Amino acid sequence: YTDSPEVYSGDERFRISINDPTKPRGLDGDIDTSVSEQLKEGKQLKKNRTIFRLPFRRELRQEEEIARLKDRLCNLEKRALLFLRNLKTVRWYDKNNEQEGSYSCHHRSHDKIQSASVVELKASINGIDQPSEIFLVFRKEVQPPQTVINELLQQSEDGDERQRIQKSAKKLQPVEVAFKFQDNKITAMNNCVLFSYFPTQKETHLQFFIQASYKTTLARDNIDEDNRWNEWLIRETANFLPEVLEELKEAGLLEPAFFNVLPVRGEVENDFKPIAEAARKAMRERLLIPTQDGGYAKAENVCYPHRGSLRKLVECSWIYPNSSWLHPDIGQSGRAFDVMETAGVRKIDVDQVLNWLEKHDLNWFENRCQKWLRSLYVYLNTQKSELERIKGRERIKKLPLIRLENGQHVCTSNGLVFFPPETDEEREEIKPFLNDLPILQSTLLEAEDHDDIKGFLDRVVGVKTLHPEILIHEWMIPQYSQSDKPSKKENISHVRYLFKVWDKLSGYKHRELKEKIRTTPILQVRNSASGEIFDFVAPCDTYLPEAYTGDTNLETYFSVYKGDIWFVDDTYMEDDPNRKAWLGFLKAIGSIDTPRVIKKDVPFDYKECDKRGIQRPYKTAVHETIEDYYLHGLSDVLDQIREQKKMDISRALWCLLVKALPSGEKARDAFFQGIYRSRY
Repeated sequence: YTDSPEVYSGDERFRISINDPTKPRGLDGDIDTSVSEQLKEGKQLKKNRTIFRLPFRRELRQEEEIARLKDRLCNLEKRALLFLRNLKTVRWYDKNNEQEGSYSCHHRSHDKIQSASVVELKASINGIDQPSEIFLVFRKEVQPPQTVINELLQQSEDGDERQRIQKSAKKLQPVEVAFKFQDNKITAMNNCVLFSYFPTQKETHLQFFIQASYKTTLARDNIDEDNRWNEWLIRETANFLPEVLEELKEAGLLEPAFFNVLPVRGEVENDFKPIAEAARKAMRERLLIPTQDGGYAKAENVCYPHRGSLRKLVECSWIYPNSSWLHPDIGQSGRAFDVMETAGVRKIDVDQVLNWLEKHDLNWFENRCQKWLRSLYVYLNTQKSELERIKGRERIKKLPLIRLENGQHVCTSNGLVFFPPETDEEREEIKPFLNDLPILQSTLLEAEDHDDIKGFLDRVVGVKTLHPEILIHEWMIPQYSQSDKPSKKENISHVRYLFKVWDKLSGYKHRELKEKIRTTPILQVRNSASGEIFDFVAPCDTYLPEAYTGDTNLETYFSVYKGDIWFVDDTYMEDDPNRKAWLGFLKAIGSIDTPRVIKKDVPFDYKECDKRGIQRPYKTAVHETIEDYYLHGLSDVLDQIREQKKMDISRALWCLLVKALPSGEKARDAFFQGIYRSRY
């Protein structure tokens, strides 16, 4: 724009020529009117003013260049004044268009931080104020190390440069850090460039400004690479940053939102990486990370939950001693959280929670309150996919997490647990042995999150619903295969329960269960000969006495039998006059009121076939036995009738034959044929 700038400062007045810039020439005589007015105004205000007059070059295309210069002045970045110590205001005037504007910088001390100042940058165009910016600026002065000075002196090319280096060595050098300060809070900035008093075009990739007297390129748009002076200033800034963080903490400004300002891993991979590493190192070694309890801690002593609900469930110090939860305002997403992970805060997930639970004994679980147990169930219910990864279902089933109605805690890997009965009918059915059942404490389900709790206990833990088939198959029947079998009183309640729910076990899906009941020793019996009550026999091996059938025929029939016959004890039917219903039930589970037809195999012989009325097989070589049937005890009965002329036994036999007689002519013929054979 100019090739002969003029300078007016006090008594000094000179012009610099582009032809020989090292030899200024003094100015005599009259001076430009505008310069004179500025100097006069300065004397009146008793302020020394320095004025630069920049006459445009003669060949300058004035309209285009002046318009460009005006546009640059109107849009001057006011941040250019941020780190200047003496220049406070820039004013510009466009007399041709009667426009004017200004940029100003206002400093004040911070109320709580002695080493920091609050700097407000303002701008105005034609009397209209533009939005201002406020910065919190930290400043520290450092002494250049002699090793750096010596190396710079060795690299210098002339005496003037060596003189400047030696002068710098004797002077404390300022390093500064500036944060944007909005509404008394520090906020992040984008596209932060390096300052060497004036802004350069060197992007730092930090979210705040740093400033020092860096050695720049001639255009002041960048800094010299591989320059020991610049490396030293960056290193000093890195050393200064932890002190800044400590002061922010003391002033109450190191709040969760502040950490959006600090760099995350991999973000600063340029010359300024030491500054990013210094921030991370400070958070690892100093008490700088905000915690849930309102304090601060080192990164290694701070944890964050992988689910927010975990905060209410456990104290992280229970899992990691001397640790605290990360402040909840630092969520599990966003830049601040990334900064925390970069610093090394630890995550607590369901695997660690289970590890911690596995260290506690039964008494510890029994001392937990119901509210805590519910919270644990709800939390674990949200971890279905994660539990699959760590085989968590198997681990949970081994933990005594389930509280029964009696307050005892159990784990489902060692036995069954049932949900409480849902209806009055269910409760009435199991009433006789309700206290013997391992039933979940009902109040655990009395909460708003009932569905989540029940879903977890059902699908993950394995608590069973009190459906009859489940209760019978998984709780009742297994007791009769153990050495320590139920008492007779308990057995009575079990059989009476079977009687009540038998009709509910209908359909093909219960076929296997019904067969299991028929073959399980669950009935108390008495011996037909001695009348002695014995422990349990499978229904398929028992007979029904007069108490259930209403007649004595079967007992009379077996009175002459020389072996053991088991009659179902009539205790089950006490207090229940419905004999017919009991008879139907006991017959349904395998007990019978007629002698059993028993299959037997006899050696093959043609004479035996003829004697027994059996059709001879065609291929005799492959038949070694003949399939035949007989009535249980019939031989002894017939012997008694023939030898002793026992009319009562004969009458009983005929009554039983009539009762056992199947319907249909062919079926009856086959039946009597079997009776005929059994005589032989």
